[in-house]
Amino acid sequence: MIRDDVTADGGSKTARNDLVSAIDNKKTGFARINNKSSAVRGGLLINIAPNQINSFINGSNNVNQNTLGYGMTFLHEMHHSALGLGVGDDKSKFGATGGVVDRLNTMRSQLSNQSFMQSYGQRTSYQARGFSGGKAYLPMDAGSYTRLNGNRKPTTASQKFIEF
Repeated sequence: MIRDDVTADGGSKTARNDLVSAIDNKKTGFARINNKSSAVRGGLLINIAPNQINSFINGSNNVNQNTLGYGMTFLHEMHHSALGLGVGDDKSKFGATGGVVDRLNTMRSQLSNQSFMQSYGQRTSYQARGFSGGKAYLPMDAGSYTRLNGNRKPTTASQKFIEF
């Protein structure tokens, strides 16, 4: 069976198409290293923060370490810019996602459905939930979302989340 949501050599077709579209865009975007990953909605500057991304990679629990790695973080920020969707995140409440997170969840789904890859999970909230001691958590499945929504830390045994 040929799947139409992945590239011929594996990977997310949505991610590939979005990157090709950004590269073909007549506007010139800029990326720089910064202390926080970000991009102004509809702008052309994309900030990438290695320390932040490394903490996401190191805090991956039951999800592929690339779930919020360099490539996915770049794609996330690119989609805020004029080279991508040009939309913001939904920061209205815990559990809200927005167009960029939803687009990346499509990519994560495409990657997770490939038998050779560990699950990328599905980000169920743009906002993280922080706890005393300085740790914050991003839910990457319904179970971790439910625990975090009830102000409880997710369990490491089976739930998917990113601790940073």
